[in-house]
Amino acid sequence: IYHNITPAEFFADLNPEMARLARLGRLELKSLQPHVGLSLADSEFNRLELAGLGFRNTHVFPLFIDFTKYEKPASRFVYDLFRDERLNVLFVGRVAPNKRIENLIRVVFYYKKYISPLVRLIVVGKTDTFPGYYWSVARMADEFYLKPEEIQFIGHVPDEEMFALYRASDVFLSLSEHEGFCLPLVESMIFELPVVALDSTAVPYTLGEAGIQIKDSRPDYVAELIDIIAHNKRLKARLVESGRREIKKFKAFKREEFLLRELSQI
Repeated sequence: IYHNITPAEFFADLNPEMARLARLGRLELKSLQPHVGLSLADSEFNRLELAGLGFRNTHVFPLFIDFTKYEKPASRFVYDLFRDERLNVLFVGRVAPNKRIENLIRVVFYYKKYISPLVRLIVVGKTDTFPGYYWSVARMADEFYLKPEEIQFIGHVPDEEMFALYRASDVFLSLSEHEGFCLPLVESMIFELPVVALDSTAVPYTLGEAGIQIKDSRPDYVAELIDIIAHNKRLKARLVESGRREIKKFKAFKREEFLLRELSQI
């Protein structure tokens, strides 16, 4: 069951040890090929990687998600703290080079300078996996004169706080260049948060017909787009509805039946 290995080139300059492990992981993955009878991947992107390496009997087996967990109450304190006059742009994921946090910062800088100063980037996710990268993007935000109230690295937070941030945000923005599945895209759809995401790796397979997928991460283009989404009620409603349809499809997949059927054929 394959959830992908981030390519080593994303880490080479910042964390040589992580790059070495990523290269080793891909070599070990390839070495498994002759010994595997059933190959499952949580996205079509990952399945295609397995098929390209010669794995037999490859199938998509979507990530299991406990949807009842998202019905738990969100933190009212955190929601009230962030639900102010600012446009909240949310990203959920570890602060890592493949996530391209620097491009999110450029978008928010453009938005602040040319559209409205009332904007905030919220990044939820671990900051200590690549400390050098985290400090470099934090310094970049400083050099762009983004104040603490305009960019917030929240770190890893309890579920009730993360749910509150999804609810308090206006748009989910991902400019990540490598994703094996990207669970936050599904979570955004669950919380009816419009999604704008770079069309890369597993993103189109996870989003399906929901959200807006973009080919260009140019700051001016993306900033103007998120402003349109935030203020065009009709477009926002269409994006929310497309997310609801994708969630229905995701829930309809009979995981247990599929897995038992495939196992029985080995």
